[in-house]
Amino acid sequence: MAGFPLGITTRTMAIQADVIAALVLREIKTRFGHTGIGWIWLLFEPLAQGLVYVALYEFIRSRASPLRGVDVAEFMLSGIIPWLFYMRTCSQVENAVDSNRALLVYPQVTPLDIALARTILEALIMYIVVFFFLATQWFLTGNLEIGNLLNLLTACACLSVMGFGVGLTLMSLDHFIPGLLLVAPYINRLLYFTSGVFFTLETVPANYRSYVDWNPLLQSIEWARQSYFSNVPGDLLNLNLLAYAVPGLAALGILLERATRHLSKRVSTS
Repeated sequence: MAGFPLGITTRTMAIQADVIAALVLREIKTRFGHTGIGWIWLLFEPLAQGLVYVALYEFIRSRASPLRGVDVAEFMLSGIIPWLFYMRTCSQVENAVDSNRALLVYPQVTPLDIALARTILEALIMYIVVFFFLATQWFLTGNLEIGNLLNLLTACACLSVMGFGVGLTLMSLDHFIPGLLLVAPYINRLLYFTSGVFFTLETVPANYRSYVDWNPLLQSIEWARQSYFSNVPGDLLNLNLLAYAVPGLAALGILLERATRHLSKRVSTS
């Protein structure tokens, strides 16, 4: 008797794993096809963003980096690349249903499966980007010093999970708030400028620090930057906030998706 529920659970998990794996492969073929142009753009996008803001800092701040002893370009990329873990995942997940309505007619496929597949693919893509830039730095300078690579990768994973949770939440609430997905990019644009991509917590005046240090995105980017650079102070880092916020956002998204799954299925079959 004890083995019966376990067998059902194992079989269900195996089926879901197969579905997600198939969805990941489908996403790869759909987005990148058989050419390398899509992969080239993946590497170029964070570099292009970094160069734009490096140019602004060069012009406005007379080559002054927000972090002493750190090159401006390296500082910018250390914030932009972690941010893209969140932003790309959130964008892909929130549009999971609209982009794959035809697949939802199959009973084995749920919006959660598609969201998980997109999250996994985005994380893999961005980790490739991370290791590409690390390898490029080593090739160009002959030196690669990272404070804590494991913490860097973990911080980026936290940003992916938050993107997954926020994306699922937006996707689910869009059933009740039409147009929410049109507003979401503007909200994320605001977060882009207030989540530590261009500054560290130490550079925020003490009087205003309490208004921003509750932001889990800022804390994750701060953690990633601190893990990359050895000279970033860690006194203001709040890992306890991440311990609650990261699984909390993921759980909220999953619960809302489960509560609205019938709506997604109904729209797809109508």
